[in-house]
Amino acid sequence: ITARTLEAPPPDKEVKNLQAKPRHNRVDLSWENPSYEGFHHVRIYRKNNANNRTPFMKFLFGAVVYADDDFKPIFETNGTYFNDLTVEPEKTYEYKLTTSSIDGLESEGVTIQVTTLPEPPPEMGGVEQEQNENGDYVFKWTSPTKGYVKILVGGEEYAIVPASDRQIIIPKEHMKYTPLGNP
Repeated sequence: ITARTLEAPPPDKEVKNLQAKPRHNRVDLSWENPSYEGFHHVRIYRKNNANNRTPFMKFLFGAVVYADDDFKPIFETNGTYFNDLTVEPEKTYEYKLTTSSIDGLESEGVTIQVTTLPEPPPEMGGVEQEQNENGDYVFKWTSPTKGYVKILVGGEEYAIVPASDRQIIIPKEHMKYTPLGNP
């Protein structure tokens, strides 16, 4: 039997220009594949909550040391982008992209860390206003129906009400008016 040992792809065989664009509900990764002969695919790993890792040693010369075994494989592709739709708002993730050759050898990989954005507040929908028989103002909405709605009068917080109420009555004496007399 004749056997030949194979070497892992050299560092210049890694992906290049790795970029991450976070949103509150996704992270879009893009990169350039290496052009070496024998390139087969990119393997994508993710480490959740990189900023909250648990140290396996408390101190080593004043430094905290972390185990590096919590990257989990999540996707393989021969393409140049990946959209991770399994993230949560305001969480930190670390991605590692490795290249694999047709011989099955895997590179060391390139890493990038990204924090997802906060979830945007829901938009108000179906807002209507009317004046009742007392001259008070009734503001109604169709959405949102969960959470709370903050009411501002004259740019200052007036009240916070459950969104499920779908309305608020503001007495006419509490209203602020524009120079043209509009509420």
